[in-house]
Amino acid sequence: MNPIYRCGALLLSLATGLLNAQALTPEQMRSRNTPPQQTELARKIAGVSDMNQLLAAARKFESASEWRNLQDIYERIVQLQPNAGNIKYELAATYALQDEKRKTYDALINLQVQGYAYDPSQDPRFDKVKTTPVYEYILKNLEANRMPYGDGKVAFKLPAGDHLFESIGYDSKRQKFLVGSVRDGSISLVDATGKSEPFITADAKNGLWSVTDLAIDVARNTLWVASTGLPHFTQIAETDFGSAGVFKFDLTSGKLLAKFLLPTNERPYILSAIAVSSKGDVFAADDAARRIYRVEGNTLKLFVANPRLSSVRSLAFSGNGEVLYFSDYDLGIFGIRLSDQKAFPLAPSKNLTLMGIESMTEWNGHLVIVQNAFPPARVMRLTLRDDGAAVTQAVPLAAAQPEFSAPTQGVAVGSDYFLITNSQKGNYDQYGIAKDASKLEAVQVYKVGLDVKIDPRGGQVRPLGG
Repeated sequence: MNPIYRCGALLLSLATGLLNAQALTPEQMRSRNTPPQQTELARKIAGVSDMNQLLAAARKFESASEWRNLQDIYERIVQLQPNAGNIKYELAATYALQDEKRKTYDALINLQVQGYAYDPSQDPRFDKVKTTPVYEYILKNLEANRMPYGDGKVAFKLPAGDHLFESIGYDSKRQKFLVGSVRDGSISLVDATGKSEPFITADAKNGLWSVTDLAIDVARNTLWVASTGLPHFTQIAETDFGSAGVFKFDLTSGKLLAKFLLPTNERPYILSAIAVSSKGDVFAADDAARRIYRVEGNTLKLFVANPRLSSVRSLAFSGNGEVLYFSDYDLGIFGIRLSDQKAFPLAPSKNLTLMGIESMTEWNGHLVIVQNAFPPARVMRLTLRDDGAAVTQAVPLAAAQPEFSAPTQGVAVGSDYFLITNSQKGNYDQYGIAKDASKLEAVQVYKVGLDVKIDPRGGQVRPLGG
């Protein structure tokens, strides 16, 4: 447990006071009292929402060292994607390159109180602003965010080798984990010690490709599998690249009960997530086209399609099965009420960023999320408002652990959460070939408690958000 706890408002106040204590020239005093003037570029891009266009402009201005123009681009991106901590950091660096100390410090403080752990001390772009006590104070607090947090540990390891285990579920009846392989399309049963046994094998009869996610419905004795024809799949046929579907198996025997394939004329697909509700409703997300499908009858029916989404990574239902939540890697969490199909953004609690969510699980009325897009990678428990439309409290469960090299999917088991912490996907190239098979590690499954109490007096919790 890190003993350092920083209140965002207090930190900002102290930093402002320290900065004000420094001698200011008359010109600086005048600039402080003059409202900032909007540039011509800022006016031109005020209506631009195409992220590719904005990022292309950012690259152009950065290569030409046109920092003021780059600032305008990044400020516009942050307006469109307020969760984008990586862009906020780049914006802070752009301020620093222009010796805009106050703006730089404000931007870094904002990142720090949200739990980010960037390290500007190793970034030469901040050299112009590093000469003040304020900067040193901010660095210490960012460093505190890099300290390991939480009392979890590795519960077991999955079999080593060229498997690319990327999905995990739990059968509470047999008290066994189920893990899916992207490489061979198999699904294995794994006990609490890591002992594994084959359960389902991809073959011509069931037609499985890479297993990208799975959902277990114990009440109906059903296993639902999202599968995609990825280049990583060792048995991939040329005609199957980009194909995808949802497969339904008997949870006890592994017998194929049904499969629901997406039309081949709309490929490529990447089914990134699947979820089943307490009522038996099944939904699957296509990350490639930013769509969500619903299993209806013997088909997959399009339920949501929005080109403004960036990357749909995970799905989860509310406990009563009435709300489907989905996470967008850049934009945060959204909910859809199934009764009227009305969508809403999940409002975060103060200082909580919902960027970079790789996995999301419902637990006792909470959402448990895994965030891996920024330092430190972390697991958070989100308490929701009664209507399910806002986060009222965000509790850190684990962060910056040395095992968290690439945390991905997880599953709740009782009052514990088990997640894959070292995905091996980064060890494969775009063609699905291992870059160096000797560097493939055994996948670790990490266990962290969910029923965590936070001392309301403070002093023990780092500001990971909430």
